[in-house]
Amino acid sequence: MIHLVLGLIFGTLAALVAGGKGRSAVGWFFGGFFLGLIGLIIVLCLSNLKAQREKELAVAREQRRLREQLKQERIKNTSFQQHVHHRLDRHDSALGLDTRSTPALNEGEDGQPRRLEQPSPAASAGAPPPSVGAAWHVAHRDGERGPFTRSEIIMQLRRGSLNGRTMLWRPGMEQWQPAQEISEFVEALADAEGLA
Repeated sequence: MIHLVLGLIFGTLAALVAGGKGRSAVGWFFGGFFLGLIGLIIVLCLSNLKAQREKELAVAREQRRLREQLKQERIKNTSFQQHVHHRLDRHDSALGLDTRSTPALNEGEDGQPRRLEQPSPAASAGAPPPSVGAAWHVAHRDGERGPFTRSEIIMQLRRGSLNGRTMLWRPGMEQWQPAQEISEFVEALADAEGLA
């Protein structure tokens, strides 16, 4: 009779502990009933499945939160980059530059710094003066357009709105010439053909 009462006591205690740890209360009732104190000690030493599940759920929630946060950061970065590119394009347009396709001024094609060389006096004597601020005019079927800066003409050539056959003129030239025959624009035309 005492064995039966002790079995019921240990079985009930084992079932309560097992249920609190997320394990089968019925199974551990019989474990405590038949094994007595040993069954109760075993169930006390087992890991808490409820706590493990709660930890796993907390980790999964945190990972979902971090993924969502990362996604929001990527969206913010993308929109910021688009905003910056839009602003830079507007500045380029206002200044007559094309910084997207033009390498840095002090870098060569390989991205390494280049040494600037002084032109020889013989080469510069016969060359026409640079026309950085010159007023270029473009022949158009509706008449002439302009004046444009040299940078604006280069940008239009690279974009394809002007081509090598487009007739250009600026003060100091005797007559209109196609862009492909003007040395200042040969490189821009080559770049435009390379992009096409």
